[in-house]
Amino acid sequence: MTQTKETTSYDFEFISDDLSLCGTVEKPLRITPRGSILLLSGSGPQDRDESIAGQKPFCVLSHALANWGYVVFRWDDRGVGESDGDYLSASAEHLVGDVINAMSAIERETGFERHILIGHSQGTLIAAAVAAKLSSSVAGLVLLAGMGLPGREGLLDQHIRICQAEGWSDDDIQSSLAQKETLFGILLDAQAEIDTEMPAALAHQNLKANLLGAFVGNLKISDIPDDDRNDLESTIEDLLEWEWRYLLGVDPTADLLKVTCPVLAIVGDQDSQVEAERNLSAIESACMRGHVPEVEVQVLADHNHLFQKATSAALSEYETLGKPFADDLLSIVRSWLSRNELRMAKAD
Repeated sequence: MTQTKETTSYDFEFISDDLSLCGTVEKPLRITPRGSILLLSGSGPQDRDESIAGQKPFCVLSHALANWGYVVFRWDDRGVGESDGDYLSASAEHLVGDVINAMSAIERETGFERHILIGHSQGTLIAAAVAAKLSSSVAGLVLLAGMGLPGREGLLDQHIRICQAEGWSDDDIQSSLAQKETLFGILLDAQAEIDTEMPAALAHQNLKANLLGAFVGNLKISDIPDDDRNDLESTIEDLLEWEWRYLLGVDPTADLLKVTCPVLAIVGDQDSQVEAERNLSAIESACMRGHVPEVEVQVLADHNHLFQKATSAALSEYETLGKPFADDLLSIVRSWLSRNELRMAKAD
């Protein structure tokens, strides 16, 4: 157990698909908790702190929320840290199930029957999917740096923005974008094969061959220098992971139309991975057309994907810019929580 002046934390374990998933519960030390909040991390296998580039965004966020009076739970993804399983063998459906099982475990631990879900990046998609599937257990959604556009459109836009932030020339960006479009088409075709119940091993084999062909054309793999071949093999292994196919095929609108709780969505204007205006507009539109009682969207000036104060959208600056989830972001979240009075009723 760890204790600060105002909060206390302890390790907490729950079971999902017969796997032990482990994380940290943090709660206020001297006051009765107001409610419970679960933190949902971004893409790739993440630890409970969502550690990236030397930063620990979820550690910062959890501590702030616990100081405001909430019980907060964050956990290691499957196969990360102290959690069982293998993230790369999972799927979006597995992650949704993990969140639902985490909510049940936190309900038993705390007595709170409804929970606020705060998702970051890809975690916003999982949060919305959970809220659409189990609306009675979700009291509110906070979507931080979340996509609202259809996946393929969002990822192509992301690629352009990242290249621009890193100073690529227009010609280099257009050449790279053409290759991305080809690769994305191959990935979507592979998902179509999987959806038609082609054996997974055969679909995987076809996908790997098609990706290799897109990169090398008529060259023999043996003719490629060792260093370049190693880089190529690493790139292809990355593209074989399920998240690429999931993100390319997802349309956030489908789940947002089913959400029935208040929603807050925030994107920084220096976010190279999620363009603020169009994604927030898409989120707001879906919520307003659906069943959300109140939706608030905000573009946060001079903040990047990790909500660090930033004047540039370059990913290479994550390690040097200081605290993620900076005070401006935390102030907006706290105000929204207070204004919506999302207090969880204790179970009888």
